[in-house]
Amino acid sequence: MTSCQYGALRLVAGFIAVAAIHAGAQDSSIPGDVPALRTGEEIAYSTGSANYTTRINEGAGETAAYIARGYASTMDENEQRLTVIDDSLLMESVCNGDPVVFLKSTMVPANGACLLAQSRYNLSCSCLSGFANQTEWTFRIRAPDSDPVSPFPTTLNMSSIVTVNSLMLLDVPAELVSIAIEGASTSLVPVHLAKATTADSTLSLVRSQEVSALTKVDIQNLDLSDVAIGVGFVPTTLTNLSMRHCNLTSLSHLFLESFAALESLNLAANKLFSIYTRLPGSVEALHAMTEMNLANNSFTEFPVHLLRFPNLRKLDLSGNAITNLTVTSDELAVIAHLSVFHIDNQVKSGSSESTCERGLWQETHNARFCVVNNTSNLPVTEIAVAQGSEDKSMNWKIFMVIAAFGGCLVGLLLFFLATTFSRCQRKRHTKLVSASPGADDVQTPHMMEASASQAVYNSLHPTLHAGILNDPLIMSFRLNYTEVKVGRCISKGGFGLVYIGMYKQRRVAVKKIMREKCEKLSQIRMFIREIALMGSLKHERIVEFIGVAWDSLRNLSAVTEYMERGDLRDVLHSLKRHGSNADDGLTWGGLKLTIALHIAEGLAYMHSLSPKVIHRDLKSKNVLLNDAYEAKLSDFGVSRERQVVGAKGGLGKFMTPGVGTSFWIAPEVLLGKDYDEHADIFSFGVVLSELDTDDYPYWNSGTIPGQGIPDERRVQEQKILEKVALGSLRPTFYNDCPAGVLSLAASCLEGRPENRPSASEVVLTIKELIRVMLFDGPQSEPEPDEIVTAGFLSDEHE
Repeated sequence: MTSCQYGALRLVAGFIAVAAIHAGAQDSSIPGDVPALRTGEEIAYSTGSANYTTRINEGAGETAAYIARGYASTMDENEQRLTVIDDSLLMESVCNGDPVVFLKSTMVPANGACLLAQSRYNLSCSCLSGFANQTEWTFRIRAPDSDPVSPFPTTLNMSSIVTVNSLMLLDVPAELVSIAIEGASTSLVPVHLAKATTADSTLSLVRSQEVSALTKVDIQNLDLSDVAIGVGFVPTTLTNLSMRHCNLTSLSHLFLESFAALESLNLAANKLFSIYTRLPGSVEALHAMTEMNLANNSFTEFPVHLLRFPNLRKLDLSGNAITNLTVTSDELAVIAHLSVFHIDNQVKSGSSESTCERGLWQETHNARFCVVNNTSNLPVTEIAVAQGSEDKSMNWKIFMVIAAFGGCLVGLLLFFLATTFSRCQRKRHTKLVSASPGADDVQTPHMMEASASQAVYNSLHPTLHAGILNDPLIMSFRLNYTEVKVGRCISKGGFGLVYIGMYKQRRVAVKKIMREKCEKLSQIRMFIREIALMGSLKHERIVEFIGVAWDSLRNLSAVTEYMERGDLRDVLHSLKRHGSNADDGLTWGGLKLTIALHIAEGLAYMHSLSPKVIHRDLKSKNVLLNDAYEAKLSDFGVSRERQVVGAKGGLGKFMTPGVGTSFWIAPEVLLGKDYDEHADIFSFGVVLSELDTDDYPYWNSGTIPGQGIPDERRVQEQKILEKVALGSLRPTFYNDCPAGVLSLAASCLEGRPENRPSASEVVLTIKELIRVMLFDGPQSEPEPDEIVTAGFLSDEHE
């Protein structure tokens, strides 16, 4: 499931009326300890002698109608809104994911171009053509006339000037490199920016996918004076940001500090009188900035602090009424070395020395500066090179250059010999690593890094490498990389590879970023966050984190305990393929309840922390088993600490939408709503289904559609998720699944998060079930064909 799909859901999640459809089925008066779902389309609740059954039959047309109604409810009469709606779980993309302009008007008949039932809500839309498969998007917009055009056009060309008075979250495709929004008017174009949902804590104009090519955002000639620009307004991964002629009077330091690698900042033609009052705390961000355009603003003092960006090469301050041009000799040297520097020369060449009482007038870039603390009367072109070497003779300089060059040669030779020896040692120790029981079929050999390649990679990312070395948390976990012996690959995911390894005579698992992923700084930072989180979790139901090792960023490795039986999914599916699981004790009367208990204990620990940690990707694949079938939680790549808005000690934040793996995601996450630790409880309910059926949720391994046909499988998956989001589908269970397990699963799979139990309550419930089963004796397991339902696809594919 792509982040664009989640983004589109977030766009409409605040308006969706699904709750009204099945509010009766989820009424708080209905007890939570009820049997599990009994059919794919029907939710059945029973309490005492009463049965409550709600049947939901949502067609595509009705779902689209709910979305149209919700979307229209956020728009004013005659409002025209530019947005992007890509594939979502509740409907197909609008205009095939290309930009679209919506009009809400009782004066203009609905043109029927986009949404079903849009005429019911006075909606029309125009699809903007020419944007598909492009790497650059440019919008030219102006304010609408007093009355909208009738009939409203169904399509507009990419080059057309679009009349809009509001913008809402532009979720851009992964391949997009740059996006520009230009006001096509001689005056500022007034634009209202609408939040995607009322629950949004920040206002976003442009949002990219987690893995995205977007590097540049250009906004010009729009009136943003009343817009609350904060972190997340545009992607923080940009390298080029321009907001020219936007009536800006200030930008918060939090917004400016949020960019990790911003190289070019253009804020010309605004009303700014100060910028970067606090320089970025990140070494990487500080070194990234190379050019800044602050022309035609309201600066009155020369912003000397901007000269502290070490790689700054271009600075434009022209068009500002700056009268005080007093700098130190060091600052003047920095200015002199800028390749481009513009400032209006307010000081005339005939100015008297009395106006520069504490220094001397000197010129550079056609501007005169009063230079104080001057240590030399050299011309300004020589100041920059006169840094501690004025008294050195030329011969001494030549000697030092030759000595340095010779030292480098010796160092390179020693480096080559050392890495060659290390490579031989690794090859020798690789033989110590034996095969893994129950390992995947992936048999990728360990590929050793060439020393030259490592050195080049580190040189490409020097600031990030230095950041890791200086991070006290990461350093506290660091292991000697030469002591970590890496063997064959035993698992492969969408983000990383896991190898079997040895560390100090102990068998371990070593996780690394995929080679194609580790070229992106964002992926490395994500991995580092996961490492930091793993290091903070200490519990017997969490896979033990041993440490982190690296000799280059490309070889950044997380070392954890090795779990002999691998992940729970593979264990269950292997037993299903080979027949009965009773011999292995993998029954509800045997080990399954214990495994479920271990999972719940791990969640209870994470949810008990302050702030609470939400796993966000709980599934059988992320539950590992050791040789004694003890279960432990793993893979915290998308886990996050839960913070509540208004919490003590900070503003807090809402959780990121659209994380986790599709079939295990809770309805509130599918709908893009804010969520909490109860989302993990829903995922736990899905894992209970996996434990019961030894198979995938919703469809089983024998009926997965579209084998080898990704499009067909994607369509079927979307249909399933639509029903999960709307509450009309839950995972299946065997007929003879213990009643207590069914009751627990039903409560965990409740549509409303507040009706689900806490992880601690789940632990107590399972312990009671184990006690009852031990007292009553083991129960028989059903045959594989005795299943509650034939699955979601059975009625369509029999």
